[in-house]
Amino acid sequence: MPDIPAQDPVATTAPDEPEPAKNERDLTQVTGGLLAGLASQVAILTAILVYFGWVRARATYGYFGVDVSALNFSVQDYLLRGIDAAFPLLIVIGLIVVCVMIWHEQLQARLTANTAMINRAAGAGAVLVLVGLLLGVELKGSGGSYFPGPAMTMIGFALTAYALAARNKSFYLIALGGMALVAFVWTVASYASFVGTQRAEQVAATLTTSPEVTVYSISNLDLTGPGVTMTPVEDSEYHVAYGGLRLLVDSGGNYFLLPEGWRQGRGSVVVLATTAPDIRIEFTAAPPG
Repeated sequence: MPDIPAQDPVATTAPDEPEPAKNERDLTQVTGGLLAGLASQVAILTAILVYFGWVRARATYGYFGVDVSALNFSVQDYLLRGIDAAFPLLIVIGLIVVCVMIWHEQLQARLTANTAMINRAAGAGAVLVLVGLLLGVELKGSGGSYFPGPAMTMIGFALTAYALAARNKSFYLIALGGMALVAFVWTVASYASFVGTQRAEQVAATLTTSPEVTVYSISNLDLTGPGVTMTPVEDSEYHVAYGGLRLLVDSGGNYFLLPEGWRQGRGSVVVLATTAPDIRIEFTAAPPG
C-alpha cells in the first residue's frame, strides 16, 4: 500500500495585520494620548489662571471695601482677569528659562567638571531662598506679599535644584523642584495681587473722568457720600435724582457705584439691583479733557 504523504496542519492563527491598518491604529492611539495629555494640561492651566484672576479681583475690589464673594463673578470673569494679570510675568519667566537653557548648553561641560562653581551656585540659591522668604513675609500689599520676595525665593530654589542636578542628586532635585514650583505659583499670585492693587489705584485716581451715573428713584434712597447730589424731579413718576456717582463694576445683577469724591476711608460703595422696579439708572460720558 503506497504511503500517503503527510499534509501540513491547517494554520489556526490569523494572518498578520496589514501594515497600513496597523500604522493607522498606532497613529490613533498616539493622537488620543496627546489629546488626553493636552486636555489635562489645559484644565490645570485654566484652574491656575482662575486662581490668579480671583487674587487680582480680591485685591482690586478689596481696595474699595468690597468682598470679592459679593460680586458673584463667573469662572470666565476670573479667567479673563487671570490672563491679564499672569501672562506678562509668564512671558518674562519663559524668556529667562530659554536664556538659561541656552547658557546651560554652552557651559554644561565646564559646570560638570567645576565642583567649586556648583557649590557656589547651591550656596547662592540657599541665600536667595532665605532672603526671599524674609522679603515675602515683611513686604506686604493689600492682597498679600509683594512679588519681589516670592520671585527671589523661586529663583533660589531653581538655582539650588540646578546645582544639585549637575551633581546628580536626583532625590534632592525632586524636592527642590517641587518647592520651586510652589514658589512660582506664589510669585505669580503675588504679582496678580500687585496688578490688582495698581488697577484699583488707577480707577480711584481717574474716577472723575469715568462715565457719570444718575439714579432716578420713586422714593428717597438716602444715598450719601462725597460728591453725591440729590435733586427733586417734577412731572415724572420718579421723584428724586441722585448724581455724582460713578460705576465701579456691574456684576451679579447689581451695580456697584462709587461717589465721585471717594477716597480710602472717605465714602462707601453703593450697591443697587439692576432690575429694581422703582429706580432707573442712566450713564453719561464724562466731558473730554
